[in-house]
Amino acid sequence: TTFGSGVLQSVNPTTGVHYVFIPSFGAMCYLQPDQVLRPLKAAVGEDISTPYGEGKVYRYRLSDNKYEIKLAWGNNAMLYANAETFDRIDDRLEDKGGFGMGWILKFFYSREEDKDEGTQRSRSNSFSVLSQSGVSMKSLR
Repeated sequence: TTFGSGVLQSVNPTTGVHYVFIPSFGAMCYLQPDQVLRPLKAAVGEDISTPYGEGKVYRYRLSDNKYEIKLAWGNNAMLYANAETFDRIDDRLEDKGGFGMGWILKFFYSREEDKDEGTQRSRSNSFSVLSQSGVSMKSLR
């Protein structure tokens, strides 16, 4: 995104607003389509698995489409890799009625008074800080 790499939670089909969680600063962003630049395999701060062991995405370089990955086994071990050379480790909590992302989105976007009035709420360009647990579908930059 224009605010850094994040994880797409969902897209509102009526307004086109993209709900993107940005793990590097723990925020949920409500973005217009033009603020989503391109899909990524993993966002900054996400855990990944490589042929050299597990690590965390430290930075994504748009200029050469490379990921800088801090490997878990070394103090300063860095791997510079293409997306094809690693896999995401998605160990976040699934939304099974608990405290994942789905309950808060349902709370804000499916309230009864909104349904009765027939109005559509939009939160484009707004931020709200959340915990880092949530259901991810796709990573974006």
